[in-house]
Amino acid sequence: MTTTTNAPTTDASTTDAPTTDAPTTDTPTTVDPSASTTDVTTVGSTTAEMTGSTGVGPICGDANIDPGEQCDDGPSNADDAACTAACQTAVCGDSLVLAGVEGCDDGNVDDGDGCSADCQMESCGDGKVQGLEECDDGNAADDDACLSTCKNAVCGDSAVFAGMEECDDGNLVDTDACLGTCKIAKCGDMVVQEMVDECDDGNMSNADMCTNMCKLPTCMDKLQDAAETDEDCGGGACPKCALGKKCLAGSDCGSGVCTMNVCTPPQSCKQILAADPQAKSGKFNVDIDGGGPLPAFDVFCDMTNSMGGWTIFYAASGADNEQAMISDTEALVGNPLMFQAYNLSRARKVALSAIASETLFVRGNSIWLRADKAAFDANLVVANTTAKKAVNLVTSNNIMAAGFMGYANFNTASGGDFGVSVSPDGPTCNGNTVTGFDHHSAAYRMLNCGCQRHYLYSYSAGAGDNDAGYDVNTALGAWAATDACHVAEGGTFGFYAAMR
Repeated sequence: MTTTTNAPTTDASTTDAPTTDAPTTDTPTTVDPSASTTDVTTVGSTTAEMTGSTGVGPICGDANIDPGEQCDDGPSNADDAACTAACQTAVCGDSLVLAGVEGCDDGNVDDGDGCSADCQMESCGDGKVQGLEECDDGNAADDDACLSTCKNAVCGDSAVFAGMEECDDGNLVDTDACLGTCKIAKCGDMVVQEMVDECDDGNMSNADMCTNMCKLPTCMDKLQDAAETDEDCGGGACPKCALGKKCLAGSDCGSGVCTMNVCTPPQSCKQILAADPQAKSGKFNVDIDGGGPLPAFDVFCDMTNSMGGWTIFYAASGADNEQAMISDTEALVGNPLMFQAYNLSRARKVALSAIASETLFVRGNSIWLRADKAAFDANLVVANTTAKKAVNLVTSNNIMAAGFMGYANFNTASGGDFGVSVSPDGPTCNGNTVTGFDHHSAAYRMLNCGCQRHYLYSYSAGAGDNDAGYDVNTALGAWAATDACHVAEGGTFGFYAAMR
């Protein structure tokens, strides 16, 4: 049961006795749950402390920095501004690009990934080595150690590194105009440049198989190269050198003679033939005394008979008024190879005899008689000389015999200046031969009596004017007799005499 207590009634007009409604113990006080607590005024609190600045709670962009915000520029907030749209202060690494400040922002502060630690775009030429760059010198020059591609300069990159490379054609081929070492191709670099060099031995000497112009040596390049002893001659591969040209051996010279490394005239036809086995009979220049007082001159050579190499010193045609074999009067106009009159001076005959060891007498049809000694000796130039010696003879048809050969340079007006006689010694019509000659008459000292025992004699008793004619009294093989003892002027056959 509920007991109701009636509270005393207080008159409203009475100030000292307030009237209080007594609570009913069985009727509790009820609060409306829908009522807002903000509508309740609490002592010590204010409305501003309990509500947002706008009255509706904190908002980014309201130009006020609220809790959780680092900044708030109001409507200026933006993801490319100093205060982002989330009211955060823009920093490098926030994945947002701050306009005018950052060139990029990849969300990290790492270098080398395209966006640097200070949020700048990484690029070649920025002075920083980043990413795949080998270098970065901050310029776009291609002639220094770092290319505009931020690669280290190397030979073969198509860029010429100033002061280090002479060229750079982008390859390492050695046979073009720019070597694999980035040097300009040139003769002497030991590399054969295609279409330019024929050879390159790395030196600047012509005395080998590659010239200073990197060409193979030839005998027409107007150089002394390869084994040549002078320009385009000598050395075996090129033609023989002319007189006055440099040489190392006689084989370098057309003359066959090399004296103190200079090609000099040969002394004889024998030397000429030795130097050129293909030499033909004819006229050649010789220096018989080898640089002595006798000047070089043209002489006729027999390069055919008895193996060739014969220097002709005399010839008779069989006509009157021709010089005798021992004459000192030169007659160089005729061609002795055609049996025309021809004669060298005594000095030249002596010089030739000094270097010779054989004498050859040749008549028509290449019939010859050969002696194994020189025709004369040094006494030919001495007045009133008689000289004779034993010789071995052989004919063009290879008949051999012993004999004697001699000359006299006085009492020869009618003949008897030169003779070749039979051996052993034997009698003649007026005495016995001694070393082949009987000296029976002072008028023709080397003529035996009756022209006997002579393979070759001279006799011209008609006028006695020192123009002896020559004949054969005694045959030897193909060397046939011509006349028993011909006394008329001139003789009956033409022949020439030579030494080798």
